[in-house]
Amino acid sequence: MSGNVSDQATDLARTMREVASAFTQVIRTGSDAQIGEARKVLSTTRRDLYRILADGDPGESAEG
Repeated sequence: MSGNVSDQATDLARTMREVASAFTQVIRTGSDAQIGEARKVLSTTRRDLYRILADGDPGESAEG
C-alpha cells in the first residue's frame, strides 16, 4: 500500500484479507448450508458498506 494510506485504511485492508481467508475456508470445507449462511453474511455486509457511504461522513456537517 502507498504511504498516503491512513492507518485505519491499512487496518481495514488487513481485516478484508482475513475475511477473504475465512471465505476461502468456507468454500473449501463448508457444507451447502454453511455456504448459504456465508452468502447471507456477505450480502448483508455489502449492503451495510454501501449504506455507510450513503449516510455520509459522520464528521461532516450538513452545511459543509
